[in-house]
Amino acid sequence: INITAGSTTNIEFEVQVCNNGNVDLANVAVTNVAGMCAGTGFTIGILPIGVCSDVIVLCSTNVTCPDVVQGSSLTFSNVVEVFAVASNDVCNTDLTSPVCGAIAVSNKCEQVVHITCSTPGCRTTGGGKQYTSLGEVCPFHDPAFNNDVRYVTHGGQVGAPFGAASAPTITDCSTGAGGIFNNPCIRGEYQHVRHMKGGLRGTFHAASNGHEHDFDSLMCACLMCTNNATESNLFGGCHPNDRLYHGDGSFDPIEGLCDPKRIPNCGPEPRPAPANKIAFSGVADYAASHGKKTPLSVVFRVDIEDRGEPGNAHAIGKARKTNTPDRYRMRMWFITGDPLSPANRRLREAVAVKDAHDERVGTAFGGFQVGKLCDGSPIPPPDIDDGGDLDRGNRQIHPNTGATCND
Repeated sequence: INITAGSTTNIEFEVQVCNNGNVDLANVAVTNVAGMCAGTGFTIGILPIGVCSDVIVLCSTNVTCPDVVQGSSLTFSNVVEVFAVASNDVCNTDLTSPVCGAIAVSNKCEQVVHITCSTPGCRTTGGGKQYTSLGEVCPFHDPAFNNDVRYVTHGGQVGAPFGAASAPTITDCSTGAGGIFNNPCIRGEYQHVRHMKGGLRGTFHAASNGHEHDFDSLMCACLMCTNNATESNLFGGCHPNDRLYHGDGSFDPIEGLCDPKRIPNCGPEPRPAPANKIAFSGVADYAASHGKKTPLSVVFRVDIEDRGEPGNAHAIGKARKTNTPDRYRMRMWFITGDPLSPANRRLREAVAVKDAHDERVGTAFGGFQVGKLCDGSPIPPPDIDDGGDLDRGNRQIHPNTGATCND
């Protein structure tokens, strides 16, 4: 069961007893021996061969997920034991000395309910274009196809019909166990294309549509207008510096929206939204066009800032405006083998977004370690690190649709 954090749902345990044996049963009684309904029970009485009792509600309770939760889960269980006596004309022939008469029988089962708490995040739409000449393609020479990149384009939406604010945190670094990967509560469709010489294209595609779930994390934030610390990047070379924001932008105190009117040029615009920054990560396909994509061959992370209209540096320059362009950054790490292998889970957990204020990658296992996997070893540099100020196009961040994870 998936419910939104901060909301309440009712769960109940029910039981139906069926006599699938070859004798009638008498004195049938149900006892809750452990779990949520422990200490309660009821009596059915006689249950003939092939007959089932009515469905009985054992107990029920209202469950509320915490208001702030990172894709956590709650588990409730109940253990039921059924006692009965077989009719008097049955002989127990399993014994060395057969015994005829009233024979006691019993059966026990455990009922388990798993509830996933999903915190709504925000959602993004739009697309854009960025050029090699502006230093927004890294590396310029594509490592997968041994070809020079001319420019990159991207487009898609993430967060609709539902986007849970969550990030996986593994509990055992050696095995990569724990954490919610391929989160079914983060939906969307996303594409990033590296346009190369000779018509080749390096095409990235991620989706979560009910049949596949490629997203691991999603976080949103209402940022101030300028980042008050641009950290040195971890990897050197052509990789852009990581943005780090200390503090939040201005919220509307009534609506709880990220309010660009209070501090102009912060975004989001034109539609009011709870955030002007969204970041998400996961595992997806990447391949050259005119060829078959390699399934789940890259771990990725996307950081997007909606800084208002018209959204891109080219249009802002022509209009002689002063607001900051939207920001778009895509990072990819090529992987091999099972995307859920311990090594790949460690990378995915480290790349996942823990806080949308911080573009740096690092694990949350045992505390945030910038640039480190959970075992303390360094995160390898991304094989692809495209983006920066949006030169063409527009990114927009919107409020949630109102849907739930179960819709």
